[in-house]
Amino acid sequence: MVVPRSSKLISSDEEYSLFSVVVFRRVHDEFVQGCRENKFIVRDFVYSEEELARHRQELATADITEKELWV
Repeated sequence: MVVPRSSKLISSDEEYSLFSVVVFRRVHDEFVQGCRENKFIVRDFVYSEEELARHRQELATADITEKELWV
């Protein structure tokens, strides 16, 4: 299996490592299949400004709720 030069280690602990990889559409299926053969889990990410804003709002609401519960 060929590792793309675009791969970057994001985070790691004793058991797992998280990498960011950029691949072209034409080799996406081949890359995913190669990863699965080597027991890697591939997760696709699609950037969405609306989804990011909604997630930030949920975090803010959870933070406020947590502070209220502690008081």
